[in-house]
Amino acid sequence: RGWHTDGPWSGYPTLWSETYSFTTSLPYSGPTWYVSTIGSDDNEGSEESPFVTIQAGIDAATDGDTVLVLAGTYTENINYNGKNIVVGSLYLTTSDTSYISSTIIDGNQSGSVVRFDNEETSSAELVGFKIKNGTGSSDGIEGGKGGGGIACISSSPTLKHLQIINNQAGWGGGIYYHGA
Repeated sequence: RGWHTDGPWSGYPTLWSETYSFTTSLPYSGPTWYVSTIGSDDNEGSEESPFVTIQAGIDAATDGDTVLVLAGTYTENINYNGKNIVVGSLYLTTSDTSYISSTIIDGNQSGSVVRFDNEETSSAELVGFKIKNGTGSSDGIEGGKGGGGIACISSSPTLKHLQIINNQAGWGGGIYYHGA
C-alpha cells in the first residue's frame, strides 16, 4: 500500500478498502419448534414462522427439543420416530387447562393418532391435547389393530394431561401398550 505524492490525490492511499454492511440469518435450529394452523411446512419452525403440521415439528426436532403446538385442530397421525422430545400444547407453558380441549390431534379414521414405536423413553412426552378419531394400527401389533388413540410399542413415553376420545381398535381403543 502506498501514498499518492502529487496531484489532487497527494497524501491519500493508493489502495482503498471499502466496508460493506450486510445481515445474514442462520437457519432456525430450535430447541423449541412451533406449530400453528396458519403456518406452513415450508417455514423454518420458529415462533415467527411456524410449521403447519405437528409431524414437521417432530421431524425437525432432535432429542431434548420441544414442539410447541398452538390451539387448533390438526388432522394428522404423528410418529415420534425414536426421538425423545416433548410435544405439547400451550398448556405446557401456561398451565391453562382450556388448551387441552382446544388443541386437537384428529387421526381422521386413518390409523393410530400418535405412535411411539422406536424405543422412545420417558423423556418422550405428549402433553396437553385432545386425541380423537384414531382407528389403530396393525404394524407391530399381534392379532389385529391396536392403539386407536395412542400406540406404544417397545416404548415407554410420558403421557400427561390428555383427553383421549372417540377412538377405536381391536386392542386398546384409547391406548395400547406392548413391550414397553
